[in-house]
Amino acid sequence: MGHDLRYIALSHPWGDGRRHKHFCTTPENLEHRLVKGISVSQLPDTFKHAVQVIHSLNIRYLWIYSLCIVQGDGGDFDTEAKNMETIFSSAYFVIAASRPSGTSSGFLGKRLARKFIRLDEAAGSPHYICEAIDDFQHDVIEGDLNKRGWVLQERALARRTIYFTESQTYWECGQGVRCETLARMTNNEAAFLGDANFPNVAINYSKGAKIRLYERLYERYSRLDFTKAYDRPIAIAGLEQRLVSAFETHGGYGVFQGRFFGRSLLWIRDASLTDELKKIKFPPSQKYVVPTWSWMAYEGAITFMKVPFSTVEWEGGKDAIRSPWTWSDSSSSSSSTSWHTGNSNERIDLMAYARDLVDLASAEKEIIYDRGHVGSSGGSVRCVIVGRAKLQDEVTGAVTLRRYYVLVIVPRGNSGNEYERVGAASLPGTCIAWERPVLRVWIF
Repeated sequence: MGHDLRYIALSHPWGDGRRHKHFCTTPENLEHRLVKGISVSQLPDTFKHAVQVIHSLNIRYLWIYSLCIVQGDGGDFDTEAKNMETIFSSAYFVIAASRPSGTSSGFLGKRLARKFIRLDEAAGSPHYICEAIDDFQHDVIEGDLNKRGWVLQERALARRTIYFTESQTYWECGQGVRCETLARMTNNEAAFLGDANFPNVAINYSKGAKIRLYERLYERYSRLDFTKAYDRPIAIAGLEQRLVSAFETHGGYGVFQGRFFGRSLLWIRDASLTDELKKIKFPPSQKYVVPTWSWMAYEGAITFMKVPFSTVEWEGGKDAIRSPWTWSDSSSSSSSTSWHTGNSNERIDLMAYARDLVDLASAEKEIIYDRGHVGSSGGSVRCVIVGRAKLQDEVTGAVTLRRYYVLVIVPRGNSGNEYERVGAASLPGTCIAWERPVLRVWIF
């Protein structure tokens, strides 16, 4: 990017609308702003301070979400939100306003004086011992800004980030974190999320390490806050696109095709943090549907089923689950990699083969329901086998003695073979009706 075209992006909290001025571009004021511009005096303090920073660095352009994306009905959010990957990765650096509580607070205020003591010696100069203030974990990672759903992506996609916190300013890039005290900090999360070319640092990881990487990323993301819950699928779109490309596969809605397919389907409600995942009500204006087999369809914390490595036979052959991306009309091309979240022109159903449960009472003890309960279709609960534990003894190991990793499904209204996911489980074979024929289903 040419020197004169460099820009800085601002990452900031909006804050409670009753106390903070939500300064936005809307269809109503767009034309006036394009012609007349915006006076700096009109901006809330957080935006004004960002302008001060870019002026001090002789950079002309500042990208602010609420100003550069037209908000509200008739706006261009649906189009522009999918471009976040380009916006944040192309920025010269990102200003992370970790200090303010909202747009009106600003982030260049006075700091508390740093405490110190003086040690005098009989000979020589005195020594000073200062209060330790280098705490990136507390100031940034655990700060209010980093609890926002959109910010995880903004941090990971940024090539460089400057954090303005209560105690000091931090610099983060692919080489680690630098403090004002000149101390350098490194940790695995900073190396991963601070990678200027996310997720290149993980490209050479083993398959198992890559699995743990995306599992931890999605688990963390599911715990973050949103003003609008229906932003959940799109606020991580840039990261998901990067992961799909890095893994050289197809994917979308938090699930990867190929060698990661089975495990990425086996997400579960984090029962230690939430009693129920709440189905997100997406606005009628949204042109795409999020399937029930995706955790992106729900509010609440998720985790992934603890499936030991190298101990599972993933379902294949004629009984394999077929993702929507394996159908010819869903493939964007002959490309080996493509991202599909939010593509309204594609199918979203998994094709699978379902089996009945014969001992639902015993199975109930193992099933983790997404919404804490099965709902009104308890008598029609079926399971779809995703993987099965490998037999330790090929001679004596009967199918009923194995454990099976399954999705739990129920009928979708009165739609015949159309089903929806309601949970997942690790079940003993004794809970599955092996003598009954399988039913081909489509899970939406």
